[in-house]
Amino acid sequence: MNSNKYLALILFAAFACLPRPVISEEVSGSSDSISFEGNVSLSKYTLSEISVRFNEQDGRLYPSPAGRDYLISDIKPTILSPEAVSQILREISAHYQEIGIPATRAVVTKDAFYASRSGKGLSIKIVEGKISKVRIVTDRVRGRLLNRKIKRIEEAVPLVEGEIIDSKKLDASLGSMNRFSRQHIQPVLVPENDGIVLEYRVQQKEETVIKSKLDNYGSERTGNYRVSGSIDAWNLISPDDHLNIKALTTLEGESSFVGTEYTIPLDVTSSNRIKLSSHYSNYTAQDVGLGATGIDFEGQSISANATYERTIGTYNGAYLDGFASLRILDVEQDQTGVGVAEGQAQYLLPSLGLKYSKMGTDTSFLFGAKIEGNLPDTVGTPEKQDLQRLGRVNADNDFVTASIYGLYRTYIDRFLGNDNKRAHEIELVGSASSSLGSRLPPSFLGVIGGHNSVRGYPVASASGDSNAYLKFDYNFHLPRVMDLSRKASDHRSEVLSPRFVGDFTQLDLTLGCFTDIGIVQNSDPLFFENDDKLWSAGLSFGANYKDSLLLKLEYGWALSELENPIRRVDNGDGEFYLSLIYKW
Repeated sequence: MNSNKYLALILFAAFACLPRPVISEEVSGSSDSISFEGNVSLSKYTLSEISVRFNEQDGRLYPSPAGRDYLISDIKPTILSPEAVSQILREISAHYQEIGIPATRAVVTKDAFYASRSGKGLSIKIVEGKISKVRIVTDRVRGRLLNRKIKRIEEAVPLVEGEIIDSKKLDASLGSMNRFSRQHIQPVLVPENDGIVLEYRVQQKEETVIKSKLDNYGSERTGNYRVSGSIDAWNLISPDDHLNIKALTTLEGESSFVGTEYTIPLDVTSSNRIKLSSHYSNYTAQDVGLGATGIDFEGQSISANATYERTIGTYNGAYLDGFASLRILDVEQDQTGVGVAEGQAQYLLPSLGLKYSKMGTDTSFLFGAKIEGNLPDTVGTPEKQDLQRLGRVNADNDFVTASIYGLYRTYIDRFLGNDNKRAHEIELVGSASSSLGSRLPPSFLGVIGGHNSVRGYPVASASGDSNAYLKFDYNFHLPRVMDLSRKASDHRSEVLSPRFVGDFTQLDLTLGCFTDIGIVQNSDPLFFENDDKLWSAGLSFGANYKDSLLLKLEYGWALSELENPIRRVDNGDGEFYLSLIYKW
């Protein structure tokens, strides 16, 4: 062999053995390969690396879930069956869908297919989903708000006519807007005149919601039965702002609470928010965790709080939020009836925290962490000797607390081998807080016992500087397992009958069970301060009519004994809970 030819052959072989560069943007089209045209968002190399599963029969490739994976770049068009070509086109469209570019079509013309059979290669035309028109469709949005809302939508959503549809941009903008708005915006792609119209469908929700509640969750000292109410209003000063006013009092009138909160977005997507809140509370020793020690007094507290919140990121409908807050709290307590002078203290409490949350039909969750401390020198928080007038000896005025909290709710029908009827629901709620070694003033003690923490025990059965509790609930939704083939014969059966699998019926009835556990620990405890553990279990019944009238009945049994200076709880002792809510 000629030496020059031999050298050229060696160089060619060495070049062929080099690793394939992944940064290549082009795939050369040969007489027996697959090529692409019309692709803008994805390179030809990326498209050629899509995997398709085939089975070979009689020298032809056919789609098969049990077949072998082929890269498009390795497939010879001459051996493709018509079904195999269709499968390749589906996989390409699905890949575009996965990366957030819906309404993309991969097309092979009849002439291109027959040309590939003769060894000329297969040409696939990519028609990426482009917006031919944008329009906003509204439902009952009042005029003044409508104009401002449309302007916010146009500013927030970076998709205009002629652009390729990008669902990630839609999720990041519209999803964030919908979290804090009473105008729910849903993007819908509508084929029209050989083009794609992007419709923003705006659904108006009620802008004023009034809720009233009767329950028996109160303490023994102030009376179990309480009445409360709240008013929520949106779009008062600017689009998507929110005002909440709430009040609570016991029927005996010895414990009460009034609070207000106003949230205003700082940008069109509500990704940055300012929250201002304040409250007034009239409470007793049991409300702040000192009832278990035998101390009895009344107190008042006033607070004001300013918070900056920012949405840091979003993933698959879940949002990560960070916040920084500054709270001032003024507390006064009167124990002159037992010979102790009136006590007063002010606290200035900066805090930082993170929240990760998602609200969904089948699954919702919220996980958060917070660290908060007091700046005693700034507002003159009393030293230990004066601070004990508030009801606790040796309390520190310079303290830091750290806490985590969470909520998780989901339906488990799929794990039970059933259709997703949304009949079996579980919920986990928990919290843990640590004083990091400090002895906290009464207003900051962790309290467990009662409906909000460990059911089956009296309210504030145990308290401590550090505490943790976990509540587990299982609920079975009776109407959702009814036979869909049975037609509703009257109004009574109509409100209980699901229209389809997983439907939320007008009247929902639930039977459930629960178990709760909680612990408290005290820093440098005195002889009468205990580190307690509570555990309970119980049954529940609920009724919900159109989410406007809600009834909940629960009974919890204590499974762990508890003894303190003023109370003893034995195994088997129980508490009954009632809640009735009406939304106007």
